Amino acid sequence: MASSSEAVAALVEFPQDELADRGAKLAETMNWHLVAQSAFFGAREQWIDAASKICALMQSCRATAKFGEFVEFAEDSELKEFEKQMALIEEAHMAEVNFLNERLSRMSKSLTVLGIRPAV
Repeated sequence: MASSSEAVAALVEFPQDELADRGAKLAETMNWHLVAQSAFFGAREQWIDAASKICALMQSCRATAKFGEFVEFAEDSELKEFEKQMALIEEAHMAEVNFLNERLSRMSKSLTVLGIRPAV
């Protein structure tokens, strides 16, 4: 992580009495980014897994389902599985939206501190 090493190098230039506080804030920020990235990619993995299961479901019921503007499943269990996977995709999508909104909010606050007025 080049940016992490650069941040640590910049920290040593602060006066000793500010070093601990700034180091703690840097660690908190870096930790937030790592946790957020993990959650983002976890949601992405959930989305891919659910989409793969939907593809497998469609393939398995190709002979019995009716495909048109909508899919009409022959069995209730197929419909329930489809709805379950679609709900997981929506859940993953909302997690990604929340992550991006939180990141934008944090970036906007940081820019404001620097005196830059972000476009809304």
